[in-house]
Amino acid sequence: MPRIPLHTLLWQDEQGRYELYKEQQLEQAFDPEDFGAWLIWLQNATAFAFRGACGSLNVYLESRRRGRHYWYAYHTNGKYTRKRYLGRTTRVTFARLEEAADFLHRNSASPSLGSQPLQEPASDGVMSATPSETAQGMVLLSTRLVPPQLPSLLVGRDRLLSRLDDAFSHRLTLLSASAGWGKTTLLATWASRCAFPLAWLSLDELDNAPTHFWVSVLCALRTCLPRVGEIGPLDVAFASASASLDLSFHPSQ
Repeated sequence: MPRIPLHTLLWQDEQGRYELYKEQQLEQAFDPEDFGAWLIWLQNATAFAFRGACGSLNVYLESRRRGRHYWYAYHTNGKYTRKRYLGRTTRVTFARLEEAADFLHRNSASPSLGSQPLQEPASDGVMSATPSETAQGMVLLSTRLVPPQLPSLLVGRDRLLSRLDDAFSHRLTLLSASAGWGKTTLLATWASRCAFPLAWLSLDELDNAPTHFWVSVLCALRTCLPRVGEIGPLDVAFASASASLDLSFHPSQ
C-alpha cells in the first residue's frame, strides 16, 4: 500500500459539509451535492485520506492493465487490511466513499474476511469478489436505496421536471448528461414530488454482474413492495443462463 496521503477529506457534521485539509490547513469545503467542484480537485489528485460519517479510509489512484487508472480504498484494523475497488475518477462520489468506508469498517474486524487476498478489477474494470464478499455485498446500504438529500438552495427546473413526468407514458426513460450537470439532483427532486411509491437504486461497478444487479433491483423494489421475492401474493421468478438473469413478476390478483 502506498505512503500516507498528504490530503484529508473530513466530514464535518455540524457544518454539514466535507472539508479538505493539507497538513491540518483547510484548503477547500464541499457541499455533499457539490460533485462538480470535488471532481475538479480529484482529477489532479493521486491519493487522499477520507474521514467520513461511516468510517475512515486511505484512497489511492492505482495503475492497472493497459495503462488504465482506478481508485481503491484501504482500511486497516490491527493486522488486517481490506481493499475495495471504487472505480474511475467520475465514480468516486461522497456517497460511494461513505459506502466503502461502512463496508470495510464492518468487515475488516473479521479474521476470515481480513485474511482474504486483495481483489483486483477484471479486464473490464469490475472487481471480482470472494464468496464471502459476494454474500456481504448483497446486503445493500440504505444510502443506495433512497434519493440523496436535496440542497437547501435549489434552482428550479420546472421544464425538466415536466419532461420527466412524461415517464408515466413510457416503459423506459433515459436521462443522460455529463458528470456534474445535476442529473441526480433533478431525479431526486422529481422523486420527492411523486405521489406514488417509488423505488430508488444507485448503481455501482459491482452491479455490472447480472446476479448482483438483479439482487440490487429486488432490494430496491422491496422498499415499496416488501413481499417481492417471497412466495405469496407477488412471486418473483428468477431464471439464469449464460451469465444472464431474467426477472418476471406474476401477480396473483
